[in-house]
Amino acid sequence: MWFQQDGATCHTAIETIDLLKAALLNFPFATVSKSKSAHAAEHLAQKSGSIALVGRNTERLNEVCDRIKNAGAPTPLLIVADVSSEAERIITETIKHFGKLDILINNAGILSRDTIETVDLDEYERIIKTNYACNAITKSTALDLAPKVIFEGIRVNAFNPCVIKTGILTSGFRLSSEQADEFVDSLKNVYPVGRAGECTDTSAAIEYLISDSASFLTEILLPVDGGEMTKFHI
Repeated sequence: MWFQQDGATCHTAIETIDLLKAALLNFPFATVSKSKSAHAAEHLAQKSGSIALVGRNTERLNEVCDRIKNAGAPTPLLIVADVSSEAERIITETIKHFGKLDILINNAGILSRDTIETVDLDEYERIIKTNYACNAITKSTALDLAPKVIFEGIRVNAFNPCVIKTGILTSGFRLSSEQADEFVDSLKNVYPVGRAGECTDTSAAIEYLISDSASFLTEILLPVDGGEMTKFHI
């Protein structure tokens, strides 16, 4: 998902290490209506944004586009593409359409049920191309770009979510609706805040990181995990 905000005063790249999300706005596992990517796109579209939606599934992109238009937001640019092999075309088409690209949100991720013993080379390469080492890349890219005048204002941050209630629980992990509900309910005893994450939580994190309120933040790995990580640092 690529988000371009008119009149933005800074440029931001946001990535995620959540491997439960499919490539950008392509959802081979989760239903669109229950995905974090779709919710974030609809949420940001209401914030005076001009948005390009990117994914491999035209039908599902159109579903999100229709919901955005029906909510009164500007019609998004739809780009059918695979981020693992067509990133340059995605950026080129976005800039050609809008004249600029202020904010980039790489919400790509794919899920594989293979183990290190069963995965073949093609599947391994597909996973690596999409689910790259986000934490390390976020930090190294932020430090590399920050001191360069030509890239002035570019910030690179990541949000790292825990389990978020989406359709991935049933379609990706092959749980029944009842099993998914039981799993989500069990998380109230796992996460310190006493509940599983919602799409509204991740959308709010994205909105903050791309806003001027976070203009002094770069190289941030923002946990959106209900306090889960704190348990490992006490």
